Amino acid sequence: MNWNYFWPNILVLLMSLLFLLAIKARLEVRELSTLRRFLLVAMFRDAAFALAGHPFILFFGDIALVTGLLVWLRRYGGFRRSDLGYLAVAASSVPLVAAAVLLPGFSSNWVFLLVNLCLFTYLTRALLDTTVHNTSGAEIVEDSRWYIIGGLAVLMSLGTLTGYRGTPLHQAAIIIFYFAVWLILLTEFQIFHLMNELTIASLHRQNRNLFGFLKGLGEGIANRVDIDQLLDMVTDHAVKTIGADGGMLLMMDTSMSHLLIRSMIG
Repeated sequence: MNWNYFWPNILVLLMSLLFLLAIKARLEVRELSTLRRFLLVAMFRDAAFALAGHPFILFFGDIALVTGLLVWLRRYGGFRRSDLGYLAVAASSVPLVAAAVLLPGFSSNWVFLLVNLCLFTYLTRALLDTTVHNTSGAEIVEDSRWYIIGGLAVLMSLGTLTGYRGTPLHQAAIIIFYFAVWLILLTEFQIFHLMNELTIASLHRQNRNLFGFLKGLGEGIANRVDIDQLLDMVTDHAVKTIGADGGMLLMMDTSMSHLLIRSMIG
């Protein structure tokens, strides 16, 4: 058992999962369930490698994570016909690994290199092609894609170069990657929570302003205030609501042919 590899990674993954559960208790964000699945896959992969110590476990674990990222990405823009080619390459890794095990002259390092290069290139292109201009709700993809590309590039490169044997360098890179994911999650949650609080405060302020406006307008109508004063109240409220320096209220004349300025503020 490779316990030196097992414990640090599992502890970081558990910390990330607990953090996601804490967020879910307060907010309902669609991406949290996807992140939780990724962390569970990573935890299963690391636990399996710690128990068995076979490099192919890490290799297939990386393929599962990359495929999961592609599935997450296609939730926004839908699956494409070219994805069948990706799935074919991912599926071909199984017979290629079997050939590397059974055939003496067939090196598994070439399998790692070719499969990782194809899958990483395809996922990178898919991430870069997905923008807010062609895909609805792709803001989170644009915000996180360079983190994903950079992290996968480091992990898959080290895995390929070390033959997925769980060397100290590869192990350290994985732990750093997990910590980076956790810190990104923490930062994104803090930003999201702050924006949520600011939005709620803004809505409360707008509701108070609207209530005050309607109350004043109702009192003015009840007290038979002059129509020009009521129009000034409407204009003043509109200017304050949008934060403008001034504004005016235009109304059609009785012939419905000209606009007349009935109220002006600023």
